[in-house]
Amino acid sequence: MAFFRSPDKVAGLLSLLAALVFLPMWFIVLFVAPLPNMGAAESAVASLQHLFSQENSSRLMFVWLAALPFSCGVVGTAYLLNFARSRAVATALLALSGGLGVAALFSMDFVFSFFVVLPTYWGYRCVNRA
Repeated sequence: MAFFRSPDKVAGLLSLLAALVFLPMWFIVLFVAPLPNMGAAESAVASLQHLFSQENSSRLMFVWLAALPFSCGVVGTAYLLNFARSRAVATALLALSGGLGVAALFSMDFVFSFFVVLPTYWGYRCVNRA
């Protein structure tokens, strides 16, 4: 239980949870309705090519939906690898986590943004502890 008393570990786990929340959405986008006359993998690649192509008017939203879980994963990994020991790094991780949370609040559904904002409190506790 001592693992969960450390605020950097809790912030890291919650950040990784925020990254994992987006997996079902990407699974639905890529695999639920495959393109006709294509296998699942082939259809997923074609869907990705279309989602990130210049012709897609919603391309920036899908770039954001890909970058946000990746960024949450990077922040979570940094917390779990004890990068938040120094005050400067803990403050930078808090700022990054808070920035991702605010951007998520303005750009997506409340449920997704709640999971992105959640690690910010524990990041604040890391700054106070460092």
